[in-house]
Amino acid sequence: MIGVHPHDLTSFLDAKGICIRAGHQCTQLLLGKLDTYSVARASLYLYNRKEEIDFFIQTLKRNEGVFLKMSFSDLKSLYKQVILDHSKHPRNNGAIEK
Repeated sequence: MIGVHPHDLTSFLDAKGICIRAGHQCTQLLLGKLDTYSVARASLYLYNRKEEIDFFIQTLKRNEGVFLKMSFSDLKSLYKQVILDHSKHPRNNGAIEK
């Protein structure tokens, strides 16, 4: 999605239950040659079901214009909602076993 910051895309998809990675992916030299500093990637493997992949693609297609239409204050509000939701309903509330 051109024009969308990878970390914004990652946060947006996370709220929909889709996990992707954003960052330099240990490819700083390549990204430097491509004149960019961050990318988003989805990792698919044998354990992903067809329905999950279809949901991912449909979510991207349905929402591809969302970020381009949002103002900075809209994005700030979205982040606030995501952070508040996570603080009220953390997804990683399990105990760390030693």
